[in-house]
Amino acid sequence: IVADSLKKHVFFLADDTLLGRGIGTNESRIAREYIAGYFQKAGLKPVGKSFFHPFLQRTGQTMLTGNNVVGMIEGSDSTLKNEYVVLGAHYDHVSYKVKDGKKIIYNGADDNASGTSMLIELANAFAAAPQAPRRTLVFVAFDGEESGLNGSFAFIEQKTLPVENIK
Repeated sequence: IVADSLKKHVFFLADDTLLGRGIGTNESRIAREYIAGYFQKAGLKPVGKSFFHPFLQRTGQTMLTGNNVVGMIEGSDSTLKNEYVVLGAHYDHVSYKVKDGKKIIYNGADDNASGTSMLIELANAFAAAPQAPRRTLVFVAFDGEESGLNGSFAFIEQKTLPVENIK
């Protein structure tokens, strides 16, 4: 894993143009498509029909749609490949506020563009390894963490994977 690659991802995800990656926003869509693009480029397979796993979240009177980004590297062992090791980071952040007519953006470089950057690079490194891992590796970029771990709960509630097989 090269520091310049991590830096590139952090700079993209924490850029002002993404307005803090608030859940349910166009900027969140841009971030999740960026992550999925790198998962696909690395050779990860989507879990299910798509890398995107939407879920609903109520915020006051508003229903927002969050999206986890989920990709996997299938294990090489005929028995152990049915066991899952989940590596995750959340890509959402708290967005922005307007104070005295000025937009104050909470970029979330350390919370959690840096963790998401590491997740992308770990996915790339494991996918490029000469030998596949024995167990299936599942990479999850969670949405909705800042509003109460909603993406994590959705991942379990949607039965994205058999929970009893997550190691």
